[in-house]
Amino acid sequence: MAIVSMSAMVAFLCTFREWRKYHFILCVLNCMHYYCAASKPTLYYQSTPLTKQLLEHCSLLVEKYHPTWFLFNGHLQTIFLALGSRFPVVTYSREYVHLADGGLVSLDWAIPPTKSTSYVEQHHDQPTVLLLHGTCGGSWENYIRKAADKLMEHGWRVVVMNARGCAKTPVLTPRLFNAADTDDIRQVVTHLRRKHAPTAPLLAVGFSLGSNLLVKFLGEERDKCALDAAVSVGNPFDAMEIYRHLHHSSLATHLVYYRAMTKRFLKLFFEESNVHEHFADHPTVDIDKMKKCDTMWDVDHAMTLKVFGYKSVVEYYRDCSSAPYLPHVRIPLLCLSAKDDPVCVSTAIPVEDCLANKHVILAVTERGGHLGFYTGDGILSYPDTWSAKVVAQYCDAMRDIVVSRTNCMSPSWSSTGHSDDNNPIERLPAKVHPVPQPRGPLSPVRFQHQNSFPSDLVDELELCDGVPLHRVFSFGAAVACAYFVKKVELVATSWRGRLRRA
Repeated sequence: MAIVSMSAMVAFLCTFREWRKYHFILCVLNCMHYYCAASKPTLYYQSTPLTKQLLEHCSLLVEKYHPTWFLFNGHLQTIFLALGSRFPVVTYSREYVHLADGGLVSLDWAIPPTKSTSYVEQHHDQPTVLLLHGTCGGSWENYIRKAADKLMEHGWRVVVMNARGCAKTPVLTPRLFNAADTDDIRQVVTHLRRKHAPTAPLLAVGFSLGSNLLVKFLGEERDKCALDAAVSVGNPFDAMEIYRHLHHSSLATHLVYYRAMTKRFLKLFFEESNVHEHFADHPTVDIDKMKKCDTMWDVDHAMTLKVFGYKSVVEYYRDCSSAPYLPHVRIPLLCLSAKDDPVCVSTAIPVEDCLANKHVILAVTERGGHLGFYTGDGILSYPDTWSAKVVAQYCDAMRDIVVSRTNCMSPSWSSTGHSDDNNPIERLPAKVHPVPQPRGPLSPVRFQHQNSFPSDLVDELELCDGVPLHRVFSFGAAVACAYFVKKVELVATSWRGRLRRA
């Protein structure tokens, strides 16, 4: 109803030629929304000297977040991001990194407008940030470009890791990116630390699937991590919880997000990369069956299990989840999530695990959608991304801390403050995760936590195919969201032109 009423109001006001008369009304409504919808992020953290220092420098985390007035729920925030709203143009210089198994990933170095491509090689002492994209993404993604542009404004050297097959990266082996394997990130971080940032601060920022892999990597590395700090944005945390939400939620959620995600993956597999050529003669993967997949569950059952040696999709999704690795993170980590995220639902956020680790700060906003976090303080101002500003603030604070600790020859993060063995936060029994144990056919750095799913749940997940009818609502609501957002964007652009001429 909110969508219908607001879109009707905008359409009604825009039909009048005397639009200046109604500009005041819209300004009043905008002010009401600006102050009523705004709220401070909910923070979960242990009070330590480090977290206090970080929050003093990150003012946006302790101030109110004002969502854009016409993007008043998670669906609109997410759709607006996907529609290709205006983002800065970023120039990249590409570097290829050959992996130990013969695979290939690409590193796109962001070049500031006033610099040349030699800028990358000439600034080994400059603080560097590694950006990790989401599923089937790359350096071209809107949220990646916005973060890169904001970080460059703050003096950071930015590099984007494009996963196997993504962003026109050639595929050399019969293997695409894996949502559970962190070997590629590990090799890239080692490469960056040795070649590009031997002494400079090196941070990483992950988005969606990239943030999940990043957190898992941090938990696996523990005290040996080569990164100085990290940021996780829109992390799914629990792959099984996300699957249950996307597959068994409303018809709109199932079609708009889950089916669209599957189509995007198949397009990458068959059209945008050459990975399908390596599977043409694969002994266990049926290419024809892959083309008929309707969901990511089907894709994982047809390909992932056979390529990576999992016994079931449930086992693979357990291995994908980064939540069990949060207790083992030993470097400063900021996690940003939104309660209204329609993809990575808030029920998957491991609040207790974040509270139990003195290195982690979890910030949860009421609005923001999936990677959107749009904000704006004017009715005609174009939406800006709040998360990019937070990332830049946090990275700046960590840069100053790392530099000061390096100058003072301070010990590692894990050897300062309270010992993890004497943690003042009591863990809830239901949330205790076992220490990950090595397993898997790929390498000794892959882990799987020992808790097994109940047999009845496994049977239910294996047999379910359709969306329960009693949880279906009109798909027209999602279509109306997309139309409404695009219409408001066009109206705002038209009004800005009229104001300039006036």
